[in-house]
Amino acid sequence: MYTFLYSTYRWVCISSFLLYISVGIFHISPCIVLPFIMFLHSISVKNLLNFSKSVLA
Repeated sequence: MYTFLYSTYRWVCISSFLLYISVGIFHISPCIVLPFIMFLHSISVKNLLNFSKSVLA
């Protein structure tokens, strides 16, 4: 009985911890990841334009 309670408690702890992490990442990600992706995208677009200009020139 004790081991069953302990394993259930541990499972609840682990699942709630994972849920907390995933929710935290989900809440943080729009604030951090979106500008970062935009930044990388703008860099890649600029590099692509410069590369195409140098190739066409």
